[in-house]
Amino acid sequence: MRNAVSVFILDVTDSSKFKNGLELSEYLSKWQNVIANTNGTRKIAVKHRMGDEIICLVEGYPSALMIANYMIYNWEYQDHMPYFGVSCGLIEEEIDQINIETWNNILVKNARLANDKMKENKNRKKLIEINPLNDNENSEIELMNILLQFQGAAILEQTAKQREILALFSLLRSQKTIAARIGKSTSTISGHYTAGKIDLIIESAESLYHILTLKEPLSIMGNNQINTVQKMFEEELRRNITLFQFGQEY
Repeated sequence: MRNAVSVFILDVTDSSKFKNGLELSEYLSKWQNVIANTNGTRKIAVKHRMGDEIICLVEGYPSALMIANYMIYNWEYQDHMPYFGVSCGLIEEEIDQINIETWNNILVKNARLANDKMKENKNRKKLIEINPLNDNENSEIELMNILLQFQGAAILEQTAKQREILALFSLLRSQKTIAARIGKSTSTISGHYTAGKIDLIIESAESLYHILTLKEPLSIMGNNQINTVQKMFEEELRRNITLFQFGQEY
């Protein structure tokens, strides 16, 4: 049976200018562990390699994009943002039988091409480029990348406080809970939320997940079951990132 999967390749902006290369490497290794532990509903393979790169292979067309978004929302180093080349398609192998460090599938090549496209643009206003393999018309790919460009530009234009609220909202999904956690009024949080276009950032991401879910071939699961599994995966991912960021669940 062919398996629906997605892959991303992450690089870090201006990593050579990072003050402490070891600190960055350790940070990426921690993210590797967060991702690797998000394996309760989706098989996953991830490897931090070559200094500032992470490669991740995961079941489900939307899954790699979802992980990439959550990493962006919760990234600590705003002067050195991650950027991702993403692809998705069908493979014959089982993920748990793949050595992700040496795997040379065309999906990896597509993700690499997408990553390189952004790397070449030194003034990029985008953090993710998607280059799917199967069953996608050029117009659909263009639409997805337009949404990703909007999302990336909105995030990069945020103030530090707006970025903090984006990170917290991505995990907690409640302005009231955020206000209580950081000791601010709900109206203050709402102001940052609106000015930072956080609702549009989250909604555009969810639209992309929906598009990719519809493109995923129906095998054993129907669309409703795929959506259920994907929601469970997202909840597990949020829980693991919350533990990583705060050392506890909220």
